[in-house]
Amino acid sequence: MSDTSTSSSGLYVTDDAAYDPETGEQVASYTTNSAGYVDSITVDADGDGYADTTQVDLDGDSYRESIASDYDGDGRIDTVEMDTDSDGWVDTALVDTDGNGSADEIVYDTDGDGSYDASEPYSGTTTV
Repeated sequence: MSDTSTSSSGLYVTDDAAYDPETGEQVASYTTNSAGYVDSITVDADGDGYADTTQVDLDGDSYRESIASDYDGDGRIDTVEMDTDSDGWVDTALVDTDGNGSADEIVYDTDGDGSYDASEPYSGTTTV
């Protein structure tokens, strides 16, 4: 861990990762684009070696268009939330409701209030 600094949360931060100051374990990694903006962040909050959350800025505008999360800690992505209209707000999600690693349901925030209010079964081939 060369060229480290300490963040306001107390983590040691390098050019591409963050580390727990007590254990030295890496808890997050990130990549930047050519303009120097972070374009993806991967967080292992519980230290099990699996990403708990991965956030991706697909178009370099500093808004994350895709957020993949493992809520139950099994190493499989449970939800992939997306900003499908590029307004900076998540409005659609693919959800693995049965824990088999494949999306079973797609949910929508149809009125833009930040809550999912419509859903339908998802039978696509996308693995979450």
